[in-house]
Amino acid sequence: MPRNDSSASALPARSRTRRRFRNPVFAAVAVAAAAALLLGACSGVSVNQPFDTSLINFRRTLMLDATPQPPLAEDQAQALVSAIESGMLRSPYLDSSISRAQFHERFDGNFKLRDDYSLLSDTLSVVGLADREQTARIGRLTDVEMLLGAQVFSVPCENCPESDQVATVGQMIDAKSGQLVWRVTLLKSVNRNPAAVEQALRELSAELLEHFNNSLRPKWQRERFKNLSPGLANRPRASIPMPGMERGPRIEPGRSVPSTDAP
Repeated sequence: MPRNDSSASALPARSRTRRRFRNPVFAAVAVAAAAALLLGACSGVSVNQPFDTSLINFRRTLMLDATPQPPLAEDQAQALVSAIESGMLRSPYLDSSISRAQFHERFDGNFKLRDDYSLLSDTLSVVGLADREQTARIGRLTDVEMLLGAQVFSVPCENCPESDQVATVGQMIDAKSGQLVWRVTLLKSVNRNPAAVEQALRELSAELLEHFNNSLRPKWQRERFKNLSPGLANRPRASIPMPGMERGPRIEPGRSVPSTDAP
């Protein structure tokens, strides 16, 4: 049975404060990258899945940091990412996993590893690319196979006056090769007010988790009911006859079950 021993939680306050001013250039570039990402579409979904789900499911996984980007407040963005992180690392389709908080606790004294982790987290948040040497070092020192990232955005909508575009992004990197093996981007246009933005991001976060679990779910499970006829697909699962199972005799109300014992 795959196991998941993580207890994902938000980053400690001191870690969030340290990250806020670590690299202001990244923050500026990230805003521009987010705007470019969302430009031209008011809503939609982009899914980049591997050709074989077995490449990514049941793997040892490390959650990367997220780089909060204005106009979202840092605490708001980190709370949303923490909710995504918690849902991802609880997936039954992952092996053991290391949350962001666990990483900072376990490897606080390894400055080179922390630098690699922080730089990779920032780069992945901005451009969605990873350096193979960095990912390999992180994978080797933390004993993980996959690096997982999540990000949330909110930027003005160029095509929708008085509206903002919000997005959630999830992506997975193969630690050994540095290759991007999975990414999902969800977009939505909302009214320009904090309550609407918050609600939309929560809805997209829940949808992102659905895509994540579906991507990691073994193919035979995804296909199990896909080819059923509409009549069977709409019936309760327990009422669908399975191969090798015989139906017993039909018993009318008030009648006893016929005995199968030999006389």
